[in-house]
Amino acid sequence: MVQANRNPIELYEAAIGHMLPIVAAVQDSQLNDSTPCVEWNVQQLILHNIRVAQAVHSGITGSEKVNPFDVSGSIPSGGAEAAFHESTNIALQDLKVPGNLEKLVDSPFGKIPVAEFILLPFADMVIHKWDLARAVGEEEALDASLAEICYHTFAGIAEGARKSGAFGPEVQIPISGSMQDKLLGVTGRTP
Repeated sequence: MVQANRNPIELYEAAIGHMLPIVAAVQDSQLNDSTPCVEWNVQQLILHNIRVAQAVHSGITGSEKVNPFDVSGSIPSGGAEAAFHESTNIALQDLKVPGNLEKLVDSPFGKIPVAEFILLPFADMVIHKWDLARAVGEEEALDASLAEICYHTFAGIAEGARKSGAFGPEVQIPISGSMQDKLLGVTGRTP
């Protein structure tokens, strides 16, 4: 799963760097707005991203499991940006502990090394950066190299993700389409 020459820690850190400004730009008045993830509003999408990072932490450390799809509740009192930054920073620090990338963790595909597992939260964050940006009117462009890695991460699991309801029906994108558009299409999003 890990792309050659790509450090999974750097990928995760890059995804955080692209998502954080979008989370920071969200206004309280936008929290109930709809998103391309039709079952989630802006607040729920942000909570999902916070909980995914918490689930990474729990998976690596063996602490109490966190359900990344439990989007109940509201944004922590310190605000979305602070909560997102804190949760992703903790996960990032866990990734940097020597030996943790080789540690086996549970995934939808059985036990895999953290170095491979982290590509799922990475890809999830990349695609949700687009979802959140579209919902709140921020810059939707994804970093092309991150979009390509995300596309390759999702392409192999897209059919299963559609069956589970995580992705909508594939949107056909012309072969000449950008990698971002291909990523959006394979995950059931219309560019």
